[in-house]
Amino acid sequence: MPKLESRIDIQAPQHQVWAVLTDFAAFPEWNPYQREVRGEAVEGRSLSLCVHESGGTERHYWARVVTSAAPDLLRWQVEILSAGLLRCMHTFELIASGKGKTTVEQSIRFSGPLATLVRGRFASEMGWGVEAMGKALRERVEGGSK
Repeated sequence: MPKLESRIDIQAPQHQVWAVLTDFAAFPEWNPYQREVRGEAVEGRSLSLCVHESGGTERHYWARVVTSAAPDLLRWQVEILSAGLLRCMHTFELIASGKGKTTVEQSIRFSGPLATLVRGRFASEMGWGVEAMGKALRERVEGGSK
């Protein structure tokens, strides 16, 4: 199954990182990839996502929150193509790293009959987004904690 991964260390405790990550209303202020997320980080709830690709294209998706276990794990699933042809699971794992530091492991895993085709356009666009979002999350959390 194709998968994109990113790992970044943030100089702040898990609860601070979680608070920024789940404050969807503030995403337009700092998140270069997922510029708009509407909904709540509550298991079973729906989210409306507006994703900005590196070339400036904007895409809208519906997602379902699969796991919301504060302050450790947030996971939502997006059905990119209907009938289960292409889905992606976006996961954020927040790991306490000692001395008030948190490691954020972010991944997007694709599934469905068309998953192997995402190695092209979807993978490159989402790969950029995962990296950019991780860096922006660190800047937002560390900048807000000083």
